[in-house]
Amino acid sequence: MGSSFPATDGRVNDGYAVSMWLRADSLTLGFAYAVTDAFEDSKTAEVYTLSRLATIIDNGSGGSNWFDDTYNVYHSLYVNGPGGVLTFAYASPTLEERVIQLDFDLREIGALYALNGQWHHIAIAFNVENARVRAQLIVDGQTSYTQEGWGTCVPNPPVPMATAPAATTSSISSSSPLVFDRSTDRIVT
Repeated sequence: MGSSFPATDGRVNDGYAVSMWLRADSLTLGFAYAVTDAFEDSKTAEVYTLSRLATIIDNGSGGSNWFDDTYNVYHSLYVNGPGGVLTFAYASPTLEERVIQLDFDLREIGALYALNGQWHHIAIAFNVENARVRAQLIVDGQTSYTQEGWGTCVPNPPVPMATAPAATTSSISSSSPLVFDRSTDRIVT
């Protein structure tokens, strides 16, 4: 997933969409999915990139708390059932704004039914319009290009996985357990 969005001359680019079936309710809180450099603590099984991103989303603290190393969340969907919000988020130290979160308030747009405990088709389509990347939420095939809240401009497009610099563990032997050191934001053995 990901795109370089080469159309910067004002024309419309085809873009791409992230699509899934989601079953969530008003109590659901957490990631429905995430594509990430999944550095998992071998002792606790915690994925630190997702833990950090969840904290940023929950606290509204912005991207200044993202890692300095090349740990990426290429894209994810975070469900805040109690708040009635779906958040499409991605993060990379290579972005001007390290964490991008696109909040879609389902109450505001009349799509709270997507959190009724039944299966719903959720998609977020990205394209380029007037040299700007735009994200559009689609719920069960419905969206609106005129009602506020269904779409938003994106300050930085998602980082394509093929070009993102990835953190490596090449110097760590395969028999050594990986542990994340919170004091240094680094993986250690």
